Amino acid sequence: LQINALGLNPDSSRLSALNPDPNAYGGLILVALVLVIPTMKSEAPLITGRLTRMAVFVLPFSLFLTNSRSTWIATGVAIAVLASGMPKVWFRFALIAAAAIAAMTFLLPGELANDQFALAGRGSSSRFELFDYAWEAFWSNPLVGIGLGQFAAQHGYIVHSTTMWWLGEFGIVGLIAITGFLATFLWWAWRVYRIQTEPNRSLALGMLT
Repeated sequence: LQINALGLNPDSSRLSALNPDPNAYGGLILVALVLVIPTMKSEAPLITGRLTRMAVFVLPFSLFLTNSRSTWIATGVAIAVLASGMPKVWFRFALIAAAAIAAMTFLLPGELANDQFALAGRGSSSRFELFDYAWEAFWSNPLVGIGLGQFAAQHGYIVHSTTMWWLGEFGIVGLIAITGFLATFLWWAWRVYRIQTEPNRSLALGMLT
């Protein structure tokens, strides 16, 4: 009960709060993080004062506890994007993330902390098997795929990759659709970032990230 009160997922190993999927929860944390970090030093930060200091510590701390390696990879990409527009951001974020991980080591119960590091080093062979199955599904019907929901129905798991999911279940048509959908947001966010001035420019950078 004490562990579950921390907001861990049903097997009490990964932080998921009210979301049953730690990967989805990690994604939400990352969205919050990339909006808070760029704006914290702007003329109109999203949050101010103690709330800012709390957020930039608690969010990386929570992100680490999700043990979502997909989100960790996305965080690396986010840092690269932020660093391109705000060179000092990546260094500040690295210090914050290091402090959060160090705090986790000291504040969490020893057994739970060890479980987190053990989960971080777990194998990824099952994910690659799912990718192989998705690739096979794509080649069985390259144009439109095998159909929505068919992969999970056949294998009992989702693909765990948006690109491979759309490619397997919707084929080339689906891949073009999802790529165009995402590219549209990236294009408009980039245009807003280029033409805006502070504080809107910092917020636009967060939205682009």
